[in-house]
Amino acid sequence: MNSRIGSTGVAAIYLVKLWTAAAIAAVVSFGLKLILPNMHAIPFAVLVLGTYGVLYFAIGAGFGVREARRILKNSIDIPKRLLGGRK
Repeated sequence: MNSRIGSTGVAAIYLVKLWTAAAIAAVVSFGLKLILPNMHAIPFAVLVLGTYGVLYFAIGAGFGVREARRILKNSIDIPKRLLGGRK
C-alpha cells in the first residue's frame, strides 16, 4: 500500500493480519450464505454479515490486533452495562 499511495506508517505485518482475518471471515461467511435456506433478505444479511463481523474481530484479536481486542471486549461488556452491572 505504501508504494501505491505513499507512506502510511502501517507496518506490513499489521496489514497481513488484517487481510488474513478478512479473508478467513469472508470464506466462512460465504459458506454460510450457501448453506442457509431461502429466507427474507434482512435476516439473511444479519446472519451472513454478522458472522463476518464477529469472525473478523475475533480472528483479528487472535492475531494480536489491539483494536480488535478492544472492540470485542466492549461488545461483550454491552449486555453487562445494559443490565446495570457496570457503569
